[in-house]
Amino acid sequence: MSKAPSRRPTGADSSLLVRNELGAGLSYYFDDHTYEVQLDAFHLWEGMARFEGGEDRVRLSVQAFL
Repeated sequence: MSKAPSRRPTGADSSLLVRNELGAGLSYYFDDHTYEVQLDAFHLWEGMARFEGGEDRVRLSVQAFL
């Protein structure tokens, strides 16, 4: 049984960290899409451990189209 090659080298093959993220976002529009408020939340972790440790990031942005 052959194994498909990994797209993401790890260990000595690469200097890049194995980093994973999971997130979601919401947007709300005001005044017929003239103004937008957007909220994103992400959890980032390294390695193969699922959701253990890592960090949480939350971002709020406001846009106005004039």
